[in-house]
Amino acid sequence: MARTPEVRWLIGAHDHDGVTWFGREHYLRLIWWMSLADLMAAAHPKPDLARTRAIGERIAELAREAEASGYRLDRMLAPPPSRRGA
Repeated sequence: MARTPEVRWLIGAHDHDGVTWFGREHYLRLIWWMSLADLMAAAHPKPDLARTRAIGERIAELAREAEASGYRLDRMLAPPPSRRGA
């Protein structure tokens, strides 16, 4: 996803000293917007609290991954350690 120019623009990707960085706030805004349809579906016609909680947990997981990457796009796009070399 973050390899497309449109998404790079949305997350504020920029190069500095040979590293491509992305903006925390831009990235969080994008993952919240991308979750909006699922959140709306979980609320209608009857609120599904378990589904809403799962969506929130996924958003939090994505936010933690971004923080762990140091907001470096190369690290964010790297496969997880368990999948490297597979």
